[in-house]
Amino acid sequence: MTYYDWLFKESDEEKEIQEKIDREQEWFKRQPAYKKHEKNLETLLGRLKEAGKKRREEAEKHKPKRRVKAKHISEEEMAKFREQNRLEKEARIDALPEPLRSIIRGYEALPDEAKRVFRKETWVYEPDYDNYKDPVTTEKDMKELLEILVQTTIDFINERKLTDIYSVGFGADDLQSSAEAGEWICSTDASIHVTGLGKEKGRDGHEYTVCQNIGSYM
Repeated sequence: MTYYDWLFKESDEEKEIQEKIDREQEWFKRQPAYKKHEKNLETLLGRLKEAGKKRREEAEKHKPKRRVKAKHISEEEMAKFREQNRLEKEARIDALPEPLRSIIRGYEALPDEAKRVFRKETWVYEPDYDNYKDPVTTEKDMKELLEILVQTTIDFINERKLTDIYSVGFGADDLQSSAEAGEWICSTDASIHVTGLGKEKGRDGHEYTVCQNIGSYM
């Protein structure tokens, strides 16, 4: 057995214990108390869904009249902005010392699959920023913004019937320029990345559920 076999493949003992857990759960689900619990829970979840729907309908009535117009940026403007970003990136890389510059250039020359493996094997999260002194934005602001973004994404998925989305990553910079303008202007660079859950066969021949790239837009 390889390292990955030991890491991912269930042992006979684990399978036996899981079977006992499944039987125990099936027995419990047949009990009157559980059935009553399920019925009460279903009723409460239905009420919760309706309450949330009413709140969002009320929110629509208070939505600001001026809405963000993301599509007003022409393709020509966006192309110029991307080219400017590319040239600035090239200049930053050229200013780096060796061997860092060579590593970056080598990575850029890799095929997409090799890049994916490289990112997977070398990824480490290390924040690069110092703490902001005396921020106006509070944790409550961030929490409520997150709630809006997640709920908007959920509503969009349901309205479009997009059944393959597992995760969405969204990023935008220089937001203050657009905030001052009251709409999305070209100085704000934004991007979105979407993944779904797919099947992939491992070296052991077993099929695993893994995240797979659906696409990006920027």
